[in-house]
Amino acid sequence: MWREAFREERVVLANALASVPCEIEHIGSTAIPALEAKPILDIAVGVEAPHPIEDCIRAIEATGYIYRGKVIDVSQLLGRESEDRIRTHHVHVARLGDLSWEQWLTFRDYLRVDAEARKTHATEKTKLAILYKDDRRAYSSAKSQVIGSLLARRQGVRGR
Repeated sequence: MWREAFREERVVLANALASVPCEIEHIGSTAIPALEAKPILDIAVGVEAPHPIEDCIRAIEATGYIYRGKVIDVSQLLGRESEDRIRTHHVHVARLGDLSWEQWLTFRDYLRVDAEARKTHATEKTKLAILYKDDRRAYSSAKSQVIGSLLARRQGVRGR
């Protein structure tokens, strides 16, 4: 169901961003088959330099997303909520080729092909969700450390 939801949302975003040179990718847990995920569709938009990222943000806002600001990894975050104010979508905007862009795609692709890494990620996310159930920022920070550790392990395997 997530793949189809992304395809539908990608059309909405591509139409809104028709004048913005960019790429649109499905990221996050919903982009990994068989990985438990919160019901939030994560999408990455990579904007080509030197096109202003602000133009991209305004175009996405015009489709109903709410700008949430800059996040830890220097990307910009926009969210969409259901009528009952439950977050349903996140759009992360960054420059094509920036570290955040590369990490999003590398991590997604790594989890898609490595069952052990996928299992480790799922186990750690579950532990962190329990530990930080009332502190979303602490959860996100700790999850970032887990992702960094898995990416470092992936690099170690590739380097051999």
